Amino acid sequence: MNRILFVATLAFVTQAPSWAQQPTVSSEKTDLRTEAPVIERTESVIYEKRVTEKRLTHSFSIPAPVSGSTASLSVDSPVYESQSSVSLPRDGQVTTGSAVFSTANVASNPDEIRALRKMIEAQNTKIDSMQTDLGQLKEATTATSPNRLSKPEKVLKRDNVSIGVYAGPNFSKYSTDQDSLESKARVGYQLGVYVRGGGRLFGQLGVEYVGVSSKLYSKDDKGTSLDDINSTINTHYVQIPLQIGFRPAMTQTKRTGIRIQAGAELSYLLNADKNDFNLTDDDYNKTVVNVLGGVGFDLGPVTLDVSYHHGIKDVYKAENAKLRMVSASLGFKF
Repeated sequence: MNRILFVATLAFVTQAPSWAQQPTVSSEKTDLRTEAPVIERTESVIYEKRVTEKRLTHSFSIPAPVSGSTASLSVDSPVYESQSSVSLPRDGQVTTGSAVFSTANVASNPDEIRALRKMIEAQNTKIDSMQTDLGQLKEATTATSPNRLSKPEKVLKRDNVSIGVYAGPNFSKYSTDQDSLESKARVGYQLGVYVRGGGRLFGQLGVEYVGVSSKLYSKDDKGTSLDDINSTINTHYVQIPLQIGFRPAMTQTKRTGIRIQAGAELSYLLNADKNDFNLTDDDYNKTVVNVLGGVGFDLGPVTLDVSYHHGIKDVYKAENAKLRMVSASLGFKF
């Protein structure tokens, strides 16, 4: 009879509302997978603490039966478990949630009660330490990726320096104020590399190999053209152009846009081909200076440039002749 009365009372108390709030773990939607082991250990220790508290509670709420036909039963505090329903008593046991607590497995002497209290204190200390570690882990993760949940920037910044190669044809002739000479344009070529740096305002430095070709005529004193005195003049230069430019229109990545640029170039003569005028390398100035300007178009990595080159120094040592050249180039930039 005493056992039946005890079990019924314990079942009633277990179903009562719990005043102790169960510790919870933050449920924020985050992918901090490194927090999972700490959270699992914390939940395990919290569960062990609750089991220990339950045993300690039973040690006070269920005194040993007194002599007679009835037993004195009193419950001073409610049971913490409230996660699931309580099954009917069977063989002196009460099943709550996933744990089974035996009414016989409770502390019944002061030494065991003191041991349980020390165990609870140790578990509290361990829980506090784990919660501190969890907080530090969250702070460290937030510091490494503070904008993890924020919207990404619309434009990713690119390096402002690009390197490119190009090649294409040119059309050149020599301008002279002497009546005894006349020049007509012919097709030549150029190929080169460059380094360009900057934003809307940029600078560009390059080096190129240029083949200049023109048709040169010699005239008599009356200015009559002599067909038997003409020759194709081919010369080869290494040029170093230095330009500054402006982009009136461009995308934010600077990969596509329009360029306007101008500058100067230093030309160094490599050699001159044989010709009917018997001009040799010694008849040319080794270095000449030209000014140039042009427009360019960038279509992603592909570039297209058209430039005009205007010589300001004579090409020949003994004759007054300056270079006039228009060039077009198709290139690729990295």
